[in-house]
Amino acid sequence: MKRQLVQILLLPIRQAVQVFLLPIRQAVQVFLLPIRQAVQVFLLPIRQAVQILLLLVVASSAGAADEGLVLRAQAAQLATAGRCDAALPLLEEARKRSPEDAPAALLQGQCLLHAKRYQDALEPLRDAVRLAPDSADAALHLGMAEYHVGDSSAAEASLARAEQLEPDNAQAALYRGLALLDLAREEEAADRFDHASRIDTANMEPMASYYAGLAHQSLGRAAEAEAALRRVSALAPGSEWDRQAEAALAAAQVAPQTYGTRRWFVAQGGLAYDSNVALVGTDVTSPDVISGKSDGRGEWALEGGLELFRDGQWSAGVLANYFGSAYFREYEFDETYVNASFWLERRLGSDSFIRFQPMFGTIYYDEEDYLRFYGFRADYLHPWGSAGTGNFWLRYAYNDYLYPIAPPPEEKSFRNRDGNDVWFGYDHSYEVTSSTLLEGGPLGRYYDAEGKEWDLRGFGGWIGVTQHLPAKFAGELEFFFEHDRYEHRSSFLLPGESSKKRRDNLFRIRAVIERPIVKDVIASVIWTYWNNDSNTDVFNYQRHVVGAYITVAFGD
Repeated sequence: MKRQLVQILLLPIRQAVQVFLLPIRQAVQVFLLPIRQAVQVFLLPIRQAVQILLLLVVASSAGAADEGLVLRAQAAQLATAGRCDAALPLLEEARKRSPEDAPAALLQGQCLLHAKRYQDALEPLRDAVRLAPDSADAALHLGMAEYHVGDSSAAEASLARAEQLEPDNAQAALYRGLALLDLAREEEAADRFDHASRIDTANMEPMASYYAGLAHQSLGRAAEAEAALRRVSALAPGSEWDRQAEAALAAAQVAPQTYGTRRWFVAQGGLAYDSNVALVGTDVTSPDVISGKSDGRGEWALEGGLELFRDGQWSAGVLANYFGSAYFREYEFDETYVNASFWLERRLGSDSFIRFQPMFGTIYYDEEDYLRFYGFRADYLHPWGSAGTGNFWLRYAYNDYLYPIAPPPEEKSFRNRDGNDVWFGYDHSYEVTSSTLLEGGPLGRYYDAEGKEWDLRGFGGWIGVTQHLPAKFAGELEFFFEHDRYEHRSSFLLPGESSKKRRDNLFRIRAVIERPIVKDVIASVIWTYWNNDSNTDVFNYQRHVVGAYITVAFGD
C-alpha cells in the first residue's frame, strides 16, 4: 500500500522532469546531427576502401583460377549500380589475375567510356575484341572509343564489324553514321542514320534525324535535309536539338547548295588621312621629292566572287579583287592593286574541309610596275566543338619586284628583293557570347630573296575581338605583332649607323566602328596604326591611317 502511495506521489514529479528534459534532448539531437553527418561523410571512403580490401582478401583466398572471376563479379555488381569509379580498381586487379578474361576487359573499357576516358578505354577494348572476336558489344564499344579520340577510319571499321555481328544494333548504326560523316561519306552516313532510327526510334531520335539532315545537306539534297531537320523539331520541340536543327536550316537558306547560286559583289569607297605616306623612318629626312610625310587620299575597292559548282564533297569558284588610292599631293604614291584567284574546296566531314587557292596579283605605284606575285594559299578548317573553330593555313608566293634597284651599282645584287615568301599559322575563333567573337593565333614567316638584303625568318601572332554594340553598331579591335630576324646587315645605313644584322618588331593596331545605313549598305570608320621598331633607321617608322568608308554588298 505504501509503495503504491509513493508511486502516486512521484508520478507528477516524473512527468515534470520529462517535460523539463524534452527541449534539452531535442537541442542535443539538433547539435549532434551535423557532427553525425560529417562523421558519416568522413567514414564513407574508408568504408569503401575496407570493402574493396575485403573483396581483394576474399579473392586472394580463393583458388587461382577463380580470383579474377570473383573480382570481375563484384565489379559487375558495382557497375550495374552505377558505381563504375569503385568498379575500376577491382577490374584492374581482375585483369592482372585473369589477363585472358574477355568480359573483364570489356567491362573495364565500358567503365572508362562512361568516365569519358576515351584514350584509356582503347587498350582494354582492343583486348576484348582480340579475346572475343565474335562479340558485337566489344566491337561496338571499341568503335565508340575510337570515334571519340578522333580516329574515324578505325571507328568505322570496328562499327561495321559490330553491325555485321548484330545487324539490328541501333547504337552501332548511329555511331557508324557519325564516323562516315566525318570521313565525308555522306551517302552511307545518311543510310546508317535512317537504319538506326527504324530499329530503335525511341532511343535514337532526335539524334539520328539531325545528323541525317546534315548528311543530306552535304549531298545537296535540300528537300531530304529539310524533312529530316523538321522531324527533329517535331520530336523534341524547345530542346537543344531543336535549336541546332533550326540553325542548320537557317544556314542552308543563307548559303544554298545548288549550282550557280553563290555569287557576290562588294564595292567600297572612302577618304582617309595618312600620317606617313612614304614610310619615312623617324630619324630620316624626307627626300626632296616628298613635300611632306602626311597627306589625304581617296580609296576605292571592288571584290567579286562566283561559285562555279558544288556537290556533296567538292566545290570550286573564282574570286577577283581590285584596290585603288589617289593622294591629294603625293601622287607618286598612288596605288593600284589587282588580284585574281581560283579556289577548290573539299569537305572532310560535316564541318571540316580543306581549301586550295592558287592566286596571282600585281601592284602599281603611280601607274608604274612595282610588284607581281604568283602563289597559292591552303587552309584546313576544323571545328573543336564548344571550344570554337580552328584554321591551319599556309601561304606561298614568288615575289617579282619590278622597280629599279637603287644605286650604288655594287649593291644591286645584294638589294635584289625578288624571292620566295612563305607564311604559315593557325587562326582560332571562339564565340564568347552571341554578341562577342574572339579570334587570334600564331604565325611564322620565311623569306628567301635573290639578294641577301631581304633574307629573313619571322614569327608573331595576333588577337582580335568583334563586338555587337547598341543601336546596330558593331566594333572590331585587332592587335598584331611580327618579329623579323634578317640574315644580314642592311645596305641602307645612314652615316655613323652600326652595321648590325637588321631586326624589326612590327606592331599594328586596327580599330573599326561600323553600322548599317540601309539594306546592303554599311558606313564605317577605320583607324590603323603601324610601328615598325627597327634597329636600322631607314626602316624605323610609325604610321597612322584613319578613314571613313561606305560599303555596298550584293549577293550571298
